[in-house]
Amino acid sequence: MQRFQLVMDDKNTKTESRLLISELLTDPIVSPYMSRLQQEQPFTFRHSINVAYLTAEICLNKSPENNVRDVVMGALLHDIGKLDIPLSILTKTTQLTDEEFDTIKLHTIKGYELIKNEPLPQIAKDIILCHHEKPNGKGYPYHKSGDEIPNDAKIITVCDIYDALTEHRCYRPNIDYNAYEALKILVEQENITDIVYLLLAFCSEK
Repeated sequence: MQRFQLVMDDKNTKTESRLLISELLTDPIVSPYMSRLQQEQPFTFRHSINVAYLTAEICLNKSPENNVRDVVMGALLHDIGKLDIPLSILTKTTQLTDEEFDTIKLHTIKGYELIKNEPLPQIAKDIILCHHEKPNGKGYPYHKSGDEIPNDAKIITVCDIYDALTEHRCYRPNIDYNAYEALKILVEQENITDIVYLLLAFCSEK
């Protein structure tokens, strides 16, 4: 099992998911936000594409008849609020202070504020706001728990954490998690095992 890393023109990426993401990147509302993200924060843009691809694969296997496009749209835009977070914090190579971490955590609310008046599906907006909430109530920004968190947002939570753990991050230059280690962390800490197992099934194919 290898660490999965999306390249949009990679011949190994599955056509249905790739086409869906390509189509969403040309959406007249989504495109300006993603273009700005690509220009200003290419590392966040790449992460967002990876999360969207993983989300598409899980959704197409879990419930292909239900709002896959809307959920993948939310995955693409989930970190859009980081456009309003200082780059000096996002690219810091040493441990963040408590104050800096609190600033980064604002990206959920800032992202929601950016798009709340856009004619986007409500689930996409909920994903932007809730993708860091945790079933045990220890997430942010509102410490929601259990059924208070939309099920589709939980999919993005898993995919977001998986990609963050397995992708190189400037703040942990000497720590790299492989796919197995990342999935083990997700099973032990996130309590969303049904989604983690869908991700495991996907990663096992790579």
